[in-house]
Amino acid sequence: MTEMEIRSITTALADPNGCHRELPMPPRSTRPAAIHWSTTLPKPRLLVVDDSPVNRFVIAEFLRKEPYEIDFAENGRLAVERFGAQSYDLVLMDIQMPEMDGLEATRLIRQWESEHDLGHTPVIALTASVLKEDVKKALAVGCDQYFSKPIKKGILIEALRNMTPPPRDPHLSQRMV
Repeated sequence: MTEMEIRSITTALADPNGCHRELPMPPRSTRPAAIHWSTTLPKPRLLVVDDSPVNRFVIAEFLRKEPYEIDFAENGRLAVERFGAQSYDLVLMDIQMPEMDGLEATRLIRQWESEHDLGHTPVIALTASVLKEDVKKALAVGCDQYFSKPIKKGILIEALRNMTPPPRDPHLSQRMV
C-alpha cells in the first residue's frame, strides 16, 4: 500500500461526517484533561485490537502525540494472549475479526480478570455496526463503551482520557502468567 493510498484511507476514516454512535460517556474524571506524565511513572498501556492494518495505523496516528504506550493485536486470540502476559490500562477492541471476534475475546479477558482477582480493565468496543442488538451484545460480554467506526480523533482521545486510570506505581501491579 502506498503512502498516498494510506493518506486517502486515513482521510476517509477520519471524515467528520462519518457514521458515529456513542454511548454516554462515563462521568468526567476530576483529573485535568492534559496530564503531564512524570518520567518516573509509566505511561498508561493500551492494547489496540483490530484485524485491519489501516485501522491500526489510523489509531496509532491519532495517538502519536498522546501519552500512551500502545501494543497491537490483529485478532481476538492474540489479544487474549497479550492480555494474559501484560498488564493493560485500557483495551480498544474491534468486534468483527477472523479467528476470534472481539466479543469472545472480551468475554475471555473478563474471565481472566475474575480468575486472577484482577481489577476491571476498561474495554472500548470499536465496530462498523450501529445496530442496537450489537451494542447490547458488546455491553453484555463486558465492554464498557461502544463506538462505531470511523471514530473521530477527538472523541477517541476524550474517551481514553476519561477511562484510563491515573498513573500507577509499576511495583504495585504485576501480571503473573
